[in-house]
Amino acid sequence: MRTEDYRALKELTEKYYIFSKNKEEAADEASWPENLLDTFAQIKTIANFKHINYISSGIRPRQEPEPWRNGTRQNATKRAARAKLCLQQNSNEAEWRANSEHLIFARFEVEIACPRCRARL
Repeated sequence: MRTEDYRALKELTEKYYIFSKNKEEAADEASWPENLLDTFAQIKTIANFKHINYISSGIRPRQEPEPWRNGTRQNATKRAARAKLCLQQNSNEAEWRANSEHLIFARFEVEIACPRCRARL
């Protein structure tokens, strides 16, 4: 970014009072807007969910083969690594989309057939 562009953006952020908070400030629940407390609490709950706790093949009531579950943990690991890379690079929304959408939408392109009747699931 050119210096004059950066200065213009900096002036706009100051004019419209746009400021970024660091992680410690953002984590302080007292600074959250009241109308967004529930949403931020839900996000915090999701953020605290650990990947290691996710069980892709555990005891489930259904005992039939479920081929769509194959590779769930590996796919989640790939997506998490991609997200971490975007976060480290301070990527914008377009870069996040370019880096991760194909991984997310790939699951919709896979056809899975029932092992008994070969019907599409």
